[in-house]
Amino acid sequence: MKPSPDDQLTVAGPSDPAWRTIRVIGGIAALLAALVFRRWLSAEFAMLRGIGVIRFDLNPEPSTPLQWFTLLQGNRLAGLLMLNAFDVVNYLLVGLVYLGACSVLGNVRRVPMLLVACLTLAGIAMHLATHQAFSLLALSNQYAAATGESQRSLILAAGQAALNANDPLLFGGGLFWSYMFLYLAGLITAIVMVRTGLFGRWTGVMGILASSFGLGYFVTSAFAPTLGIIPAVGSAPFHLAWYLLTGLRLLGAGRRPFAPPAVR
Repeated sequence: MKPSPDDQLTVAGPSDPAWRTIRVIGGIAALLAALVFRRWLSAEFAMLRGIGVIRFDLNPEPSTPLQWFTLLQGNRLAGLLMLNAFDVVNYLLVGLVYLGACSVLGNVRRVPMLLVACLTLAGIAMHLATHQAFSLLALSNQYAAATGESQRSLILAAGQAALNANDPLLFGGGLFWSYMFLYLAGLITAIVMVRTGLFGRWTGVMGILASSFGLGYFVTSAFAPTLGIIPAVGSAPFHLAWYLLTGLRLLGAGRRPFAPPAVR
């Protein structure tokens, strides 16, 4: 009889209790990433506003530094949500998820999972270093406290620089590359899940769909920027399923002793 994915996981990694703890932490992080700190919450927020589930009058849609400063001073939570500030937490959680996945899959597919680890570390580092949400929040507080026009002009210029640095149309901002690196890491991990049979076939399939939709964002940003919300929203249900399935598998893997197979 063919072993179940849970049984296969019992022979996919070292028996060191520290690694089993890493898998449990990765599983908990995956569940938190799925249920609380999801990526691109701004797209979900926009969709819920569009269909009337959330009533939040926002006219005009913020695009200039002054409009962002006004929103952040008037409704800080909505402003941070629309700037995807909670992606910072999501990235840290996803880093733990990939660490847990690498502790299992790295023993049977070492090279691709090493690439996943490098992409994940680089993506998280760039995201933390370049995310504009908190710099814009700080600038909005400075703008509110400014007393002279020259001071306000300097703050507005700094705000515009922060927005320009992460404009997806420029294809060079840190956020742009951090998104791409994390989606590529997710795609590689999901493909390894499918090819090894570990974590269950459907777990890998959901990960492939989630990352493929996410990578579609860069295509729409290049050729149809107004459609950028489509891949962001489209990837959400697949990310939810992938995080849940991966989290449950990692939690199960953390409760079992492991005997490592031969590395391929």
